[in-house]
Order: sequence, then C-alpha cells, then structure tokens
Amino acid sequence: MAGDRSLNARFWDGTGRSRRRHDAVSARVVGAALTANWNDRLRPSPAATERQRRTISAWGPTAQEHLARLRIGVVGAGSVGALVAEVLARTGISELVLIDFDSVKLHNLDRLLHATATDVRLARSKVDVLARGLRRSATAAKPTIEARAQRGRGPGVVGRARLRRDLLLR
Repeated sequence: MAGDRSLNARFWDGTGRSRRRHDAVSARVVGAALTANWNDRLRPSPAATERQRRTISAWGPTAQEHLARLRIGVVGAGSVGALVAEVLARTGISELVLIDFDSVKLHNLDRLLHATATDVRLARSKVDVLARGLRRSATAAKPTIEARAQRGRGPGVVGRARLRRDLLLR
C-alpha cells in the first residue's frame, strides 16, 4: 500500500533462477466497498470524450477514469442484458464482452435493442446484433465490444467463455 492508500501488485512465476516478475494490471480490495487500483503503465486511463461530459459531471473525472478502465462481461443479450450493456457502453466503459446462446426471433423484437426483422430472417445471434448497436452508441473513444455466441445454457457457458474481465454481470 502506498502513502496515498492506493495499491499495486505483482506476482512471480517459475522456480529458482527462472522466476519472473509480473506487474498486475489492477488490484482489488474488498471491505466496506469494492475498490480497484490500476497500474497506469499497464492499463492507462482512457481519454474522456465530449460525449461523456454530462456523465462525468455526475460523479467526477476520477470516478469516470476508474469506471472506464473496467472490463465488463454481460451474460445474456436479451431484454435486460441488452439494456444493461447499452447503459455501460453509453457510460464510457471501454471494454465489454457479451455472452448469449440465442439468436434473434420474431417474438423477441419488442424487447431487443437494435434488432430488426432482417436480423430474424438472417438468424443473427443476439450478441452480434447487440454488439453492432453498441459500437454505434458507445461514448468511449475506442470501445472494444466483443460478441461471444456460446452454445448451450447454464453455468457452464460462462465457465467455457474463459473471461478475463473485472466484473461479470448475469
């Protein structure tokens, strides 16, 4: 812990003379609140954009820097998951991964953001349709939105996704 109450972390792998040091991208502390501290060299804060001005005015530039660096996975690209992902993208989250097993169906159109009758006809996956829409509405300067159309259902789907995310929303 540094004097400003921030953390950084490192770990070593290997044995003997072949041990190598690795700096951690982030360190998290769980207590009264979950906090994350970032290694600015490994994951620098993304630059704020003009489209984020009102969002940043709500909680300040420091909070925005912390939020923007999070890598968030959203499991489920249906009605609720799509709304959550949309808000995250518009808030300025730079990295999102979307996970769902299903394709767009006619009976989904009233609840799916960015989906059209063409998506139904072409049997497009919900995550591909949502990712396409989020890339248009994201406010981050360089958003990374990854679509993972997983096969199957249940908890194993998330495990098979092999996520490297700071936060996973189900």
